Amino acid sequence: MTAKEIIEAAFQDLGIIEAGASLNFADLEWALSKFNRMLNSMSADGINLHYRIEESFPLVVGTASYTIGTGGTFNTARPNVIEQAFIRDTNGHDYTLGIRPIGEYWSLSEKTTQSRPTSLYYKPTYPYGTIYLYYTPADSEDLHIVSQKPLTTYTSELTSVSLPGEYEEALVTGLAVKIAPRYGIAVSPELRNDAMRAQASLRARNLANTMKSVDLHMPGRTGGTYDIDEG
Repeated sequence: MTAKEIIEAAFQDLGIIEAGASLNFADLEWALSKFNRMLNSMSADGINLHYRIEESFPLVVGTASYTIGTGGTFNTARPNVIEQAFIRDTNGHDYTLGIRPIGEYWSLSEKTTQSRPTSLYYKPTYPYGTIYLYYTPADSEDLHIVSQKPLTTYTSELTSVSLPGEYEEALVTGLAVKIAPRYGIAVSPELRNDAMRAQASLRARNLANTMKSVDLHMPGRTGGTYDIDEG
């Protein structure tokens, strides 16, 4: 879902535009700025927003550990959690990796045995996390991971991320409440209550340290095509 889609859904909730209509550039840019400020406020308020993404990285023969984060060996935003992973060989075949607690890696007595990795261990330190593989890669294959990453701001109205449904509800209704005064619209009690309930749900989810499960169809596991937007 792009920032533009979230913004336009908020305008539709307020009745400013009809479904299928587009905002003009000035309104869209203003709303994007307002949206990003809202995300920062939610983060400061203890509501941690995440999105899920699949990425792939080349492995190096004989190298078992890789830093991940902006500027790291795997140069991407640092994941909070790695949920699923698989190895793809040069023939396009996929091999599932078990995601194991980092403590188990330290207890391995022999970490240098080379073969196709079967397990992944993630240490989410800052500013770089570290991925450890066992076995140590014996071939130049690709590591694919599905991870949760923090959602801080949208750099563009066309930036697209995949969010669980309850996150979209909180963002759309919350933004609608924020933008209504600019257009002289009184927020209905129903919309305000929807926004409050959606944010309360996210707070409770954060406190429980759980996230809604998403059915991720991964190659080599179910025979389906990976769809990050499903769920």
